[in-house]
Amino acid sequence: MANIHLIYSNSRLPLSPLIRWRTKADFSHIGLILEPNAGLITPDSLITHSALSSKGVKFTTLKSFIGHSSSYQITQLKEKTNYFEDALEIAKIYEGTPYDLEGAIGLGVGENWQDDDKFWCSEWVAFILKNIGLKLPYLDDIHRISPRHNQDWEQTVLGVV
Repeated sequence: MANIHLIYSNSRLPLSPLIRWRTKADFSHIGLILEPNAGLITPDSLITHSALSSKGVKFTTLKSFIGHSSSYQITQLKEKTNYFEDALEIAKIYEGTPYDLEGAIGLGVGENWQDDDKFWCSEWVAFILKNIGLKLPYLDDIHRISPRHNQDWEQTVLGVV
């Protein structure tokens, strides 16, 4: 069984406090660390996330992800998976998928404007976890998931900065 590690962050950009306020979350952004062993997570560990600034789904390193953050937290989900390698394959298939700006704005104002072929960060992580078989709360409607929902999953904090 493999562990799932998430990284939450806040940006130095002005949109970050607005996202936290609207979603009642501690962090405005989330990514999935593509390393199942916490002891092997390094600055060069691969992360997949979707961001407006990168125009959608992309890979980056932990070092680069943290470099854009004013604060961050790494966690390990309580639920484990036998299909961790599938997360990397899904991320490869969807790399370059556009950011769902309209959906994210709609989420913020209580409207359902999402595009099933685009992702914002919290829905992107939920999409991957759902597709590798995790049974977490809120995965039945991944297109309405916010960073607050991701934070509600059972997880252990491994590091905060």
